[in-house]
Amino acid sequence: MRLGYDRYRQESVRLIEDIDFDAIYHLVYIFLDAWHTGKRVFFLGNGGSASTASHFALDYAKLSLEKSGKALSCVCLAVAAATGLAIGNDSDFTKVFATQLAMHCPEGDEALVALSGSGTSPNVLAALPVADDFCIQTIGLSGNKPAEASLANQADLAIVVDSQDMQHIEDVHVYILHAALQLFLAELPGKPAE
Repeated sequence: MRLGYDRYRQESVRLIEDIDFDAIYHLVYIFLDAWHTGKRVFFLGNGGSASTASHFALDYAKLSLEKSGKALSCVCLAVAAATGLAIGNDSDFTKVFATQLAMHCPEGDEALVALSGSGTSPNVLAALPVADDFCIQTIGLSGNKPAEASLANQADLAIVVDSQDMQHIEDVHVYILHAALQLFLAELPGKPAE
């Protein structure tokens, strides 16, 4: 049992060490620009990635408000169950995020953070052209499952975890967004974190 734990830990450390810091810095810059200009950041994902999207939409908004007195405006498109079910029932589940994004009429908003462990979730990918139509920057967090039509190939900023193991991919996505959050908060005015 200990050997299995050590292998998991070692692989987690390897994946974290392989993350491109420049990509995290770029992500922080996008969040800072949105905070300064009052633009919204949208988050979305399926399954475990939906939970991660909801977690960080809350963290970025709540903690920026606590630090500076002004919240980063975040919208998680993965938490509106009634809306998502209506769209899926009335048209097509692959349109569940794309339709919500269009409903928000977000032209001029800052960014869409799309999470997909596989990088090939049809409903996640379908949101990217809508974001492009509204001139929204797209950030894709995915795993390393090669595919021509993938989040890594379509997002403006792609951060890819070099793994095909979903647990490692999801763990590292959380790490990336927590690391970016710490850097983002450090740049905001207000009292230093305790």
